[in-house]
Amino acid sequence: ATGVCTGHQNFAWAEGIVEGLLPQKADLAIVEVRDAGTGEPRMLVPLMRRRAFHHWVIEWLSCGVCDYAAPLLADATPWTRQSAEAAWAAVLSVLPPVDRIHIVGIPKEVGGVANPLALLSPARDSIHS
Repeated sequence: ATGVCTGHQNFAWAEGIVEGLLPQKADLAIVEVRDAGTGEPRMLVPLMRRRAFHHWVIEWLSCGVCDYAAPLLADATPWTRQSAEAAWAAVLSVLPPVDRIHIVGIPKEVGGVANPLALLSPARDSIHS
């Protein structure tokens, strides 16, 4: 398999988080983003939705054991702010309704490739994101 990811981005790692740490009433929200023109995979975005203080929140699928949030990139194709914004819009379009999206620990690069999440505006109106 090809792709750009970190050592903690594999199925065994994610499976351990899901089986051992995922809050009981949390939902997985793993989103596959594909190129709009070719249909080829661009990235996987591992998220979860949980209740926090009477609100629905989307967070990175880490449950506090990962100190960074980076998608699994299909290859080393460069990302631009425009392509990252389009990909994030695609992610938002398929997520379940939430009150807030809270993602922290976003590195600038993944394996030498710009992290598309790092290219997004750092603060966004939670009503729209």
